[in-house]
Amino acid sequence: MKKVLLSIGIFITLVLAINITLHARDTLASAGGDSAQRPDLLMIDSMKVFGPIKRRPVPFAHDAHQKAVTQKGQDCSVCHEAKPESTNNELVYLFKRLENSDADTVRNIYHGQCIDCHEQTLARGDKSGPVSCNACHTKDPKYTPGQAPMGFDHSLHYRHAKARDNKCEQCHHEYNKETEKLVYVKGKEGSCRYCHGDVKVENRIPMQAAAHQACITCHQAEKTKKKNSGPIDCGGCHDPEQQALIAKVENIPRYERGQPDAALILPFSPDKPVDDKNLMQPVAFNHLAHESANDTCRVCHHAEMTACVTCHTMKGDPEKGDDVNLMLAMHKEDADQSCIGCHKTLAEETACIGCHAAMPRTAKKDEAECAACHTAPPDAGMDLAKMDAKARRAMAEAMLKARPDNIKKVATEDIPETVTIDTMATVPAMTDPDLALDQYKEAKLPHRKIYAALKKGVTDNNLAAFFHGNETTLCQGCHHNSPAGTKPPKCASCHSRPDRAASPLMPGLRGAYHQQCIGCHQVMNIEKVGCTDCHAKK
Repeated sequence: MKKVLLSIGIFITLVLAINITLHARDTLASAGGDSAQRPDLLMIDSMKVFGPIKRRPVPFAHDAHQKAVTQKGQDCSVCHEAKPESTNNELVYLFKRLENSDADTVRNIYHGQCIDCHEQTLARGDKSGPVSCNACHTKDPKYTPGQAPMGFDHSLHYRHAKARDNKCEQCHHEYNKETEKLVYVKGKEGSCRYCHGDVKVENRIPMQAAAHQACITCHQAEKTKKKNSGPIDCGGCHDPEQQALIAKVENIPRYERGQPDAALILPFSPDKPVDDKNLMQPVAFNHLAHESANDTCRVCHHAEMTACVTCHTMKGDPEKGDDVNLMLAMHKEDADQSCIGCHKTLAEETACIGCHAAMPRTAKKDEAECAACHTAPPDAGMDLAKMDAKARRAMAEAMLKARPDNIKKVATEDIPETVTIDTMATVPAMTDPDLALDQYKEAKLPHRKIYAALKKGVTDNNLAAFFHGNETTLCQGCHHNSPAGTKPPKCASCHSRPDRAASPLMPGLRGAYHQQCIGCHQVMNIEKVGCTDCHAKK
């Protein structure tokens, strides 16, 4: 009898476990976790253009519908209409309409066309979509949208240009107000996003619509000709796994857009020179190096493909540059497009973050930092205001050649191989006996090995080479707030109190060591952060 009861108990336990597991799985799916995301899932919320929507958006699996249509020998024109003025069968990616005319019309299109198609499919005995209100306007959709952003990097742009025999006019255009037509202007090619924003403005459709109309129409045309082409399904562009399969071109030829190899950023507007001896020194800008360091031109040229000063004037232009003057455009620390903002972001890479994590972005700058970029021209007597563009470029190139191209190295014999930290080994904890430091032996720091690892991480980094001009700059990541040199003062010189902060900004010696060492290990993903990883127990 006991065996029977035991067997029944085990069976009930297994059933409960299975039910709980299935319920948890379904809950995760309905919650829209990463595993429940689909790159082809669109939320139909078209009615929001007419005001607040009254029903929940409808989840729509686009690739599933596209597959069903293709299996019937049909194409995208089943759901999407062609632009009347189009000569290449360019489709409008709205469902069964050319525009959002009014709320009733759009609502009736969806309710009539979708439900009618589903009912006809069901009548044929095929698997189909829902036909009731709540089944479409569901509260708990099984999947959620998960589209990864898609864009043209240098590699993808080069592949398209090569496939089109460098005929830029096949993609690039601008609007001619006089003829009211789209025209190609050589030498003014720019990002599609310069005109097409997130929403429709006047007669300019949003970027999403512009990209799908242009790209998918072209891809479809190429596939019709049995040529190698890009994807026409959502996942082909917006699935991260599919994006990772896109072939990358190495050694991409340079875009020729009339850009300089080097430019001299002046402390005054070139067309309005100022006779003022107190102005900042100019900045020699290596345009060629920045081109290869970025994936797109739009990283810097975020609004148009012109010089920064065109929009960001010395005083700031409220219309062209959102009133952001040139100084702020170059130095704004929370803007990725600015020089300082971009450099600060790069300093968050693993090889750099160990030192830079402790440097707040908004920290007051040392005046010496300005001189790293703002350097005096080789010919101090030259009047920059009277120089033409060609002469300024030549001067910028000369100034760039004078910059260091690698990080200076401290002589090996000047770097202690190991440093024994034993100043805390005899200090008891002042508050908690369990934290008494006299229970641990001294810590042996592999000093030279640490320096070599930091040096290796930035050896081939031109940006680091430029800003780490002094051979002991790397040393100051740890030996901070002290004069640069190979004989820095001991940590206890400032952090004099073993277990108590001298001030809110100056921790005690124990706190300083642990904050510095453990903090660096954590941000650089170094696993050893435990007590006995550094000093053994007595």
